[in-house]
Amino acid sequence: MSVPVKRFWQLAVLILFAVGVIVVLMDFTYRDLQEDFARRETLHRAETLQFVFNAEFKDDSLLNSPKKITERLASFKILFRQNGFENAYWYDGETRQVWPAIANTASTNIDSLLRSNQAALQHLRLFTSLSDRSWLVAVPIRASGYLILAQKRPVAGWFTTDFWRRFGPLIIVFSLIVFLIFLVVYHSLKQPLSSVRHLAEHLQAGDYRYRIEYSKKDEFTDTFMRINQSLERLGAGDESYHQKEAHIRNLLEALDESIVVLDTDLKLNTFNPAAVRLLRCSSEAEFERCFASILEENMALRDLIRRFQTLQEKTLSRELVIWVSDERELHINVTLQRLDENHFLLTFKDLSRIKELQNNLLRSMKFGIIANLVSSVSHEIRNPLSAVGIHTEILSTRLHKEYPELDPKLKKSLNIIQNEIKRIHRIHTQFFNLARKRELKLTALKPNSVIDDVIQLVQHHALEQQINLEINLDANIDFIYGDVDQLKQVILNVVLNAFQAVGEDGGVSIKTGQDSQKVYIEIADNGPGIPPEVGEHIFDLYFTTKPDGGGIGLALCKKIVEAHEGRIWFRSTPGQGATFTIALPRISQTRKERIQTRLTNLNK
Repeated sequence: MSVPVKRFWQLAVLILFAVGVIVVLMDFTYRDLQEDFARRETLHRAETLQFVFNAEFKDDSLLNSPKKITERLASFKILFRQNGFENAYWYDGETRQVWPAIANTASTNIDSLLRSNQAALQHLRLFTSLSDRSWLVAVPIRASGYLILAQKRPVAGWFTTDFWRRFGPLIIVFSLIVFLIFLVVYHSLKQPLSSVRHLAEHLQAGDYRYRIEYSKKDEFTDTFMRINQSLERLGAGDESYHQKEAHIRNLLEALDESIVVLDTDLKLNTFNPAAVRLLRCSSEAEFERCFASILEENMALRDLIRRFQTLQEKTLSRELVIWVSDERELHINVTLQRLDENHFLLTFKDLSRIKELQNNLLRSMKFGIIANLVSSVSHEIRNPLSAVGIHTEILSTRLHKEYPELDPKLKKSLNIIQNEIKRIHRIHTQFFNLARKRELKLTALKPNSVIDDVIQLVQHHALEQQINLEINLDANIDFIYGDVDQLKQVILNVVLNAFQAVGEDGGVSIKTGQDSQKVYIEIADNGPGIPPEVGEHIFDLYFTTKPDGGGIGLALCKKIVEAHEGRIWFRSTPGQGATFTIALPRISQTRKERIQTRLTNLNK
């Protein structure tokens, strides 16, 4: 049932209640009228009896004889009954006696009523007995005598037949008139109210194309016509608003810069998809909760926003390091701009990506310089170096053969020359391997097989230095995508570095394992460890702590591992050795084509 109909039903119940109250009040009035009519009728009958008794008691001697008065009253008993009186008494005003004699209490009551109304007894007077059950009519006879007529007080009933007979037609006519008025009002207001209700429902749903259809010609017609005209203007404005909103939304989505709009209570108003991606939130639907969590966990960002709210500047920019939802640090530039008194704009720029691009560019420039340098001077170095090495070897052989007692200092000098030539040749080979293009052989392989090949290469070296080589390989390790030769080069380089770190009688362990996403190769030694100041640059190109090192090996290892979508890192405590870990994605967590592209770019 619609709201207007409910309201009219409430009005109908109220009208019925009002009619009921009117009927009750009419019955009260009718009861009073009935009692007043009975009083008048009683007084009229008493007045008739007064004439009779005045004629009967012409002789004053009769009034002095109680016996005669009592006899006279008894003779008129039938007349009293015919006029509706139950009893009749004689009251002597001088002696205050009542005849015929009645109970003392009744006689006292009659005397009390007459004495209290002495001034009004000059004419007929009707009293209500003290018990409120009967009427007493005092009829003055002669000078001081009173005929007291007693009649049972009539009791009017509620809603008697006589009441309905007299007032029923009036009540019915009045009710019909009220009902007809109600129907006219109901039908005249039902359609306008229903139209207004439908309008409110459509406006609440955001439908501004709805128009009120009202065909009647009454006082509502002009109002609804004006409302329809207002709706047309409102609809046009709403359509323009939605077009501009869609345009702004498209602009926000197209912007690569992350944008967030907050109010003064730090409640989120607007954001764009770039902000969701940058702050590592799971989805746009969860961004409000995610951003609130980031504000709560990053005091520096929250304090910067609070500070901006207290300043008069329209713009404020700072570089910050914040924690995002995946528990990673993010180096960003935050710019705050005031939009109005209650809103301000935050823009985030990912500085880590810029720095990574700068580092990649610098690394590419370095590798390019190396490649060009090695390509241009490789042959120029290799040929003279080979000639010097050959002639040094010939010279050493002949000197040892022809002069067995050769001066030890001369022998030592020859050995130094040969070792330095070998070192130069090794550095040249490393530079050449770093720069030259390699033929890729990307296959699905198990790291354990690569490690077995490396162990075969270094086992003799370990025996010579008396190094304890401990191998612990997971037999159930998963396949990975990779180039066997390049991965072998990485593992061999790290193992040889461990051998150099522990020296003789040291220990080196090689272990493999995996989790749900990656395969891990762990190479640990019990050497002196890596100092923090060295560890910061250990993967940098040309950085080395070895007298005969070129600073290329670990830089190349890092480059190869990252090309395989992996990661290499170390942990070390000075005096307790170092552990290098190589993490490579399992075959189910990567794509062969992507690694193929990375390795191809690596060798360009």
